[in-house]
Amino acid sequence: MQCEGSARATTTARGALLLATAAACWPVWRWYAARLGEAGDDALGVAALLALVVLSAGRRDGVSGPARACRWETVPAAAALLAYAASFPFVPPLASAMLAFAALGCAWSLWRHGTPFRPWTLGLALLGLPMASSLQFYLGYPMRVASGAIALVLLRLSGIPVVREGVYLRWGDELVMIDAPCSGIRMLWAALLLGCCLAALYRLRARASLVAVAAAAALALLGNALRTTALFWADTGLPSGIALPPAAHEGIGVVAFAAAAIALIAVARRLAAPKHGGVACVAASHSS
Repeated sequence: MQCEGSARATTTARGALLLATAAACWPVWRWYAARLGEAGDDALGVAALLALVVLSAGRRDGVSGPARACRWETVPAAAALLAYAASFPFVPPLASAMLAFAALGCAWSLWRHGTPFRPWTLGLALLGLPMASSLQFYLGYPMRVASGAIALVLLRLSGIPVVREGVYLRWGDELVMIDAPCSGIRMLWAALLLGCCLAALYRLRARASLVAVAAAAALALLGNALRTTALFWADTGLPSGIALPPAAHEGIGVVAFAAAAIALIAVARRLAAPKHGGVACVAASHSS
């Protein structure tokens, strides 16, 4: 009974920390509400926050049984909150919101999972920010260049002497542009969301979760490069000689993301697989 009461008190204290963190970041909530109304893509962040709540429902990994409170467990949330408060007058609102959501993600993770650092929890919290338009502004062009560079290699391997000129692919007199909607920002965001959700569903440890998120980013870039390659073929009529209609572009994007998603699921399952070899070695050592 004493342990049960201690665990309940620990849970209550962690919940109070979460509420206090949310209250301390009240200017961010006003900015968040205003930002959601500016662009439709930014509203997708709400889906990440809903995923965070749903995947955390009924899961209190760290507070079952005796309480496991320790002195350092509030440090990550407190450090992020302190950085938010110190930088608030000097940095753009999005940067302040990232620090605030990092603090909230750590506090949420501590409350629901008994540890201040669940990578997928922090990842979903940051993906919940309405920043699609900002990502397009800052990362859109570099990702278009990167996708074009990978597509250039793929096209040359298929025997097509393509030349990349900035965000254009040239083949003879044909010039195909990798425009902003094809930068892969949406695919990257969706892949990161899927990576965080898979880390939660497969209950990956911290290191494995970080590997899954890194794999999500890499597969999103590769998937977008494959889409760029396919769109080049569609726009130029190669190799069939028949140019596809513009309506086929969306279908190509769906297929490219589906391929990346399947590969990411395979990676997550591999990361979640038990290390049978290690168990066998331990068993052998005990038997000897």
